[in-house]
Amino acid sequence: MKNIEYEFNNNERLFWKVFKDKFLFNYIFNQMITTEIIYKDEKKYYVGNRIQWKYIKSIEWMIANNQITLFKDKLKSNQYIIVDYFSLEIFIKECKDIELMKLLIDKRGDDLPIESLVSLSLNLGNIVACSAFIDLNLPFARSSFTSAISIGNLQIFKKLLTKLSPQDFDNPSKYPKHEIFQLIDSNNEIMEFILLDENLYSKNHQHDNDKTQLVSIQNYFLFKKEISKKLLKLNLVNKKMNNEENNNNINSNNDNNNNNNNNDLSIHHLILRIIKNEPLEIEQDELLFLIESYYLVCLNLQEIPIQILDRIEKIKLLDTSRDNELTKRYHLEMILVEQLQDKHKFSEHVYKLLYKTNNLSGIRNMSSLYHYSYKSLCMDGLCLLMSYYKDFQCISPDQLTIRDCKVESCDKSLIDTDPDRVVAFLQLYYAKNNNIRYLPELDKEFIAKVFVNCSIEILETILTTNSQFNEIFGNLHLGEQYTIPFSKYSWFIKRYCQCVNEPNLSFFNCNIEFKSIQEKKDFIDILSIYQTQSLNLPFNSIDCLGSIETCDYYTFKIPWNIIPDIYKFAFNYSLSICDIIELNKLQSIKTKSTTIETDFKDYQIEFKSFNINSSTSLILSLFKFINLNESFYQNHLFQLINKFEDLIKSEEKEKTIKSLVNVIDFNKFQFSTIKLLLNKIIEFDLLWIQLIFESGFKVQDYNLINQVGIKPPNVQLFNVLDNQPLGLYQCKTSNYQTLLEIIKLLNSNIPNEHIHRFQDFQYYLYLNLLSCNGVTINYLKYQVLKVYPINQDSQLFYLNLVIYYLRIKSTKLFKYIIENEKLINYICNNGNGLFLLKSSFFSFNQICNSNFQQLFFEFKNNILENKENIKLVNNNNNNNNNNNNNNNNNNNNNNNNNNYNYLQTIYNINYLLSVGEIDIILENKNEFIINNCINEHSMMASSNNAKLNSINSSINSLISKINEKLMINTPVEKIKEFNENIIVDYDGKDIFKSALNYERLDVVQWLMTVNSFWIEKLWHRMVFGNHLEISKFIYKNYSNEFTIDQLSLNEILNFGYQNMFDLIIKSSKNISPTIQKLKNQLDEKDEIIKNLNLQLSLLKKRKFDDLIDDKSGFNNKK
Repeated sequence: MKNIEYEFNNNERLFWKVFKDKFLFNYIFNQMITTEIIYKDEKKYYVGNRIQWKYIKSIEWMIANNQITLFKDKLKSNQYIIVDYFSLEIFIKECKDIELMKLLIDKRGDDLPIESLVSLSLNLGNIVACSAFIDLNLPFARSSFTSAISIGNLQIFKKLLTKLSPQDFDNPSKYPKHEIFQLIDSNNEIMEFILLDENLYSKNHQHDNDKTQLVSIQNYFLFKKEISKKLLKLNLVNKKMNNEENNNNINSNNDNNNNNNNNDLSIHHLILRIIKNEPLEIEQDELLFLIESYYLVCLNLQEIPIQILDRIEKIKLLDTSRDNELTKRYHLEMILVEQLQDKHKFSEHVYKLLYKTNNLSGIRNMSSLYHYSYKSLCMDGLCLLMSYYKDFQCISPDQLTIRDCKVESCDKSLIDTDPDRVVAFLQLYYAKNNNIRYLPELDKEFIAKVFVNCSIEILETILTTNSQFNEIFGNLHLGEQYTIPFSKYSWFIKRYCQCVNEPNLSFFNCNIEFKSIQEKKDFIDILSIYQTQSLNLPFNSIDCLGSIETCDYYTFKIPWNIIPDIYKFAFNYSLSICDIIELNKLQSIKTKSTTIETDFKDYQIEFKSFNINSSTSLILSLFKFINLNESFYQNHLFQLINKFEDLIKSEEKEKTIKSLVNVIDFNKFQFSTIKLLLNKIIEFDLLWIQLIFESGFKVQDYNLINQVGIKPPNVQLFNVLDNQPLGLYQCKTSNYQTLLEIIKLLNSNIPNEHIHRFQDFQYYLYLNLLSCNGVTINYLKYQVLKVYPINQDSQLFYLNLVIYYLRIKSTKLFKYIIENEKLINYICNNGNGLFLLKSSFFSFNQICNSNFQQLFFEFKNNILENKENIKLVNNNNNNNNNNNNNNNNNNNNNNNNNNYNYLQTIYNINYLLSVGEIDIILENKNEFIINNCINEHSMMASSNNAKLNSINSSINSLISKINEKLMINTPVEKIKEFNENIIVDYDGKDIFKSALNYERLDVVQWLMTVNSFWIEKLWHRMVFGNHLEISKFIYKNYSNEFTIDQLSLNEILNFGYQNMFDLIIKSSKNISPTIQKLKNQLDEKDEIIKNLNLQLSLLKKRKFDDLIDDKSGFNNKK
């Protein structure tokens, strides 16, 4: 313990000793600023990826990068940060730190639009910020109430109410009393709270046209019934639908038709409330409420009809036993059903009610009745449908088909327990006078499901009861969605063939369940009877022909020339269950032309995986059998190993694979083993590759490498010949040592005279190795290249290596290459780019021994700005030029030369700035001066004003972007040197704008020593951007350069920038008349209409009477 304490104290002394040493302190912090960080990802190089804290003045940046502590520190130490409306919005949206909010209000409250903070935080969804702002007693507008209600936050709503005086509730500018119901939507909690206090809502809605103060029909049905009943009692429901709510076209002038159309929307919402519940599960109170709502709200009656009230009273008088409670619900629900059942949305509910009660009285809804009758095999329902058909003469398919409720099948429990009911229903259904069955398309599906679910005994009864039933077999289709036992299938076929002259078995394309081999043979007998030779039906499954016995029987009963195709089913099935006995029999089968072994040589195994019940030991026994029969399974081993691997659990993988390797002699299976080896190389599977070579495997015929047809994926980074886009290949593994071990295994096990046959795979491994994270130039130099010396004969492969080497050497330089990809592609395809990249300078050793600056200039000067390459690019530009005038060819050439030079120079500058290499630009000024290029370029276009303007606009835009980048974290001395030496004729106004954007006071101070003529033009940008620090400097030293008018002063008040406002009126001369006019204008406004107008509150708060002379007359009034 004493040692730890001593060590701590010692470290403490050392820290303060270094910290107090001025030289060491400055040296350490300078190293932090200047030491280069090497990023592994080229995308991380951009302007601003490293920035000193003193340059961080953006709220947006600090919030986005979660620098809350830095933000607090800057506020506490009164460091300058930019506060404007945009940054404030981001702050409120993201920040949940109440301490930070209070700190910002305390330190920079005079620069915030205080009035909007409460509403803004609500609209942005930050309830924490909103609550904090209310607690801080910040002023708020009426829109804060609407925002709180819109998001449904009662606590915030209550908090806002506590800040109002009793008089404020009747003031529309303070509280939206007359709009409250329109705002609440369907929030039960807020509505319940508001109805407790009459001051919170308006009851002044006597005029029919005034609907804004009433609750809409939709919301009425969305509230809890207690709230809705209270609203109805207080007459606060808008029973008359607004025109914009009525989506129905009223085509008749008849009053009844109009009323019906006007009721549609309210009935629609009533139905939506009902169908949220299952039939007979709606509580009695809820049903009474819904009945009341139907008559008083939907129909807009003054009271419920007497006959309905009498029915309700009789229902209430029933006993309170459980059964009677259900009966009460049923009768109450039937009151609604009688009125609403013809509505489409209500059909499913009526159908469910029918099915629960089995009571048809009062039901006239066709869709519900149809589906209920069919599903429950209800005779009464079918009779009722038939009677309706006679009454209405016609029932269209639309009337008898319901989209919301489809009967999947008849109730199977009825079929099993009440066969007489099935027979009786079908007898009536197929009666001659029942034309209803010819209408809906669902009937065919219904009948098929009845027959699939019925037992053979019931089916026999049905068919013998009425001869007319036989006609159903002519149209009966049993598709793949049905699965039936073979016994029933056999019965179907027999009956079907008795009814149809030319039977078509494709009508019975269902799945069949077989219980025994004999059933499968019986099935084959059926096929032989009808001479079916197609194997495209469901019976071509492994389950049917999955054994040699059934295959033999099939070939006996149905002679067929292509016999091996039949036995493939048995072959697949036997392999999947590791049935060695059956596989052994298969090998002895003879075909008409040759042995089955020859036919199966190229056969693809089709089963997805070994049977799940097959244990690992059983599968290994299968491989032992295969090992003894290599000629038969020569081409199948690779497929079987892959299927076996799918079953191996990851924790058992190595042990299980070793067991498999021990039972296989890979030398017997040359084709499959080579295929397996190449596949594992592509997958970087070191374990398999080691085990294959350790087993003693030797390639006996190297021509098989090409015959297996496996090639490595195309991983070329920069495929010049095919114009592939430039980009990094993402390696499948991050373990580059694994890839090196695989390369070593290939080199040590493949003879030198044959290693070239694996060249593509070696390239593949090597390029993947180069793309792994963590690979360094030294690792390549001292470890990889000693094991695998690269064959540089392939210039395309070598080009890939150059690109990878440059990337490994410097990700900064790789960024340069990627961003010039199109240009490099064109030069390499059409010029001497490939030749230059193969020069000695781009050899591995040269790249290894060069620094970034050397590589950059070599690539820039010898590839991108090589004279021959520039000429090549310019000629291409000329060829693409639409102006084919021969007289202008020379001018075009010059224009393109200058255009290329200028744009490439600008790009190079932007690139070096993005990677933090401004010193390279300043140390090599002659390489980057763009003014000469600009001047020459402009001279060539001097005769064309439009072209000259376009050039100048482009130039100004590009230079502006450069200045923006310089402002982020470049010291002012280097900005000055850059503009004076690189741009030369720099635009101070443009630099001033960029300096404002990044609050660079040091840059502004330098610019003001050069010239101050642009200040007046940029005054608005400086003031309305709330650049307070720069404004203080400008007003202190250059206040005579501009004046302030009343309009501008008024705009500053609107923004809420109080400190900026103070600065202007204190620093500006002759400001008193402007303030007088502004105050007179504000005093004339009605304070109620202004809605907590920020301008007046500011004027009162700042007490402008004290800021000006008494002569101005500011000692009066308010």
